[in-house]
Amino acid sequence: MTPEESPIIAYANLLVDISKKLKSNPSPERKGGVLMRALNNFSKTGLYHIGGELTNDKIVKYLSFAQEKAHRLYSNWLRDPESFFSSFQDKDEDKRKYAGAVLFCKGNPSCNIFSFSGLAQLTDEAVSLMIGKIFKYGSEDECKRIADFSENQVFYEMLKKLKGMKNL
Repeated sequence: MTPEESPIIAYANLLVDISKKLKSNPSPERKGGVLMRALNNFSKTGLYHIGGELTNDKIVKYLSFAQEKAHRLYSNWLRDPESFFSSFQDKDEDKRKYAGAVLFCKGNPSCNIFSFSGLAQLTDEAVSLMIGKIFKYGSEDECKRIADFSENQVFYEMLKKLKGMKNL
């Protein structure tokens, strides 16, 4: 783990812990998952086990879903960069395509994606959005725009909780 990755992992663990106490989280019993970070059009990537203990089978499953979400979102963005910003936009549970990945571009020709898998879909998305906001890949307004599209109350409750913490 690099010094750059350590704070991302620490915050992701904090966000998963916070999510377990949120009224809007439909699955507070879920323990954790896998966070994927893909920066500068996948030129720099990272995969991280976040949260509580998971079986190896769960880690492999969540890793696969986190990667699929990120790659699907990136592929959609390449085809239509003005329209795609979230894996929620083309989720299809029957085909095992879930929400949880978000994309930040800041007007650049490259993009940065955060994808989480292991919690409920909107909780996955909330963790990804909060990581993007905390580490300034996206503005709060941009995160709210994405959360509004998916009607993600978990994000808003998480944002309020974090704003109430003194050290953040």
